[in-house]
Amino acid sequence: MNLWPFHFRKWEKRGVPITPAQLRQELLSLGVEKVYLRDSKYRAISHKDFMELVEKYRLSDGSYKVNIRDCDKYAIFFQADVLRGWADCSNGEESLSFGYIEGGIIDGTGKPGGHGYIWQRDDKGKIWFLHGQTATPMDWEITSLTMATG
Repeated sequence: MNLWPFHFRKWEKRGVPITPAQLRQELLSLGVEKVYLRDSKYRAISHKDFMELVEKYRLSDGSYKVNIRDCDKYAIFFQADVLRGWADCSNGEESLSFGYIEGGIIDGTGKPGGHGYIWQRDDKGKIWFLHGQTATPMDWEITSLTMATG
């Protein structure tokens, strides 16, 4: 993907503003038990724009190590990388409408368990779920949503 105009875009004007109350309500309506939003203003950008930010700013070596570089750690690394990128390029006063989420899943082998991953609310109102390690859409069955931060 060619990102040459990346820093010339008016990122703070892309997408739509969303209030923490609205964002909290949307996450709760999905069944998230606890929602912790830390910012007073959010901006929901298109999933395409979000994935461009991810591609440009997310750092991942891809190596998996239980308790060191596992799903929840990769989701936290992902969040930090993209928030830093947003701060560097947006010049805005709003945080991105995305964050960390955890809950129960059934993985690709049919085994139930817990998982930490990324949620992103786009400018059309859709909430996307992504694996933190690979930045790919969640392809596992979600059985519960325990907690979300943003």
